[in-house]
Amino acid sequence: SDMGRRTRLGKLIAEKSLILNKEFEDQIYLALVYLEEKHKPASNYRAQYFQGYPTERDVFPVFWPESCRKWLRGSSMQASIEGLIECMESEYATLLRACNDGSFARSCSLADYTWARMMVTSRAFRLTIGGKVQRVLSPIADMMDHAEERWTTWQYDEELKALTVVALEDRPAGQEIQCHYGKKSAKSFLLYYGFSPSESLLLNGRGRDRTNLLRNSLRYPHLNDVHFVMFIHPDFPEAKQKQELVNDKYKCKKYAISADFSCKKSLEALSFMRLLQAEGEEELALLPKMGPNYDLEASPIMPLTLCNEIKTLEMLKNLFEEQKSGYVESGSEEDDDSCCGETKEEAEEEREKDGEANSKGQVSKEKRGKQEMTHKKDGEGRDF
Repeated sequence: SDMGRRTRLGKLIAEKSLILNKEFEDQIYLALVYLEEKHKPASNYRAQYFQGYPTERDVFPVFWPESCRKWLRGSSMQASIEGLIECMESEYATLLRACNDGSFARSCSLADYTWARMMVTSRAFRLTIGGKVQRVLSPIADMMDHAEERWTTWQYDEELKALTVVALEDRPAGQEIQCHYGKKSAKSFLLYYGFSPSESLLLNGRGRDRTNLLRNSLRYPHLNDVHFVMFIHPDFPEAKQKQELVNDKYKCKKYAISADFSCKKSLEALSFMRLLQAEGEEELALLPKMGPNYDLEASPIMPLTLCNEIKTLEMLKNLFEEQKSGYVESGSEEDDDSCCGETKEEAEEEREKDGEANSKGQVSKEKRGKQEMTHKKDGEGRDF
């Protein structure tokens, strides 16, 4: 990412003291390297590397048309896509201000910048080099696919001045080398890497062993996080006392709950629900004194009383049902609308073909299209 600061645009950003989003600063500067180097002569080794990047843009949800995005209705994925698009529009506007002579706008459209940003984000390694944490691009290594079970690790070798990948266990010769992208939700994989984890990890339970579904849900609970925004509404019992009790972090916060109620994120969400449902002097007295640095993930609120826990679980059930009601249901009128350019008549024709194909054990075109949309293409994905 330091190379990006030395690009023409990187220098202009510094000269004009323009402020970039700190969370994505490294990714922005890496995108500037990509945009500057890819147009250099083919003899330039960096240009050769960047010119070898994949070209299919629609693997990333930010490039999906509205007709495809509608299938995500009810999930938090829609808002995440829109938020990421807005973020990159803001970054692009900052770059236009840095280069106000119009040359950047002529050579790089918003779509071009978005593509560059998504590509480097999905490929970058986070390393500590000379005591400084930064993101770097590493040819060949950045082609490693994701393995849900970690069996390799990587680090920067100061002596070799290179990124090294080391196996943590013996593997047979000829096996594909993979790395673990981190414990991320299926939504994060799809949003930032353009694929969702293997179907073997996320069984949908239809026509399959539900015991296997439960086993995989508990083994990889982070893949199916469900997100809710919660705050202390004035209608909750003793709302004023609770608002005074919590610190600023919990005034309004997004929580995640997975299939594993014992994981830290789930415990944090359940803790806040228990606080919301606490009623009467007895239950309020059992709540912790939350100072300015109190963290419910590190110090969760365990069940207070039987009555409080029943109300907490009822609240959780209602939140799940409310979110589920937003999804497009199979067979609904909306389900019959066009998707990804397919007309209503074409969809009906495909359904007729599906009946014949499924009777022969084949996969329908519609289902196959959705699967392909959420599976990884070669050479994509890594931001550690």
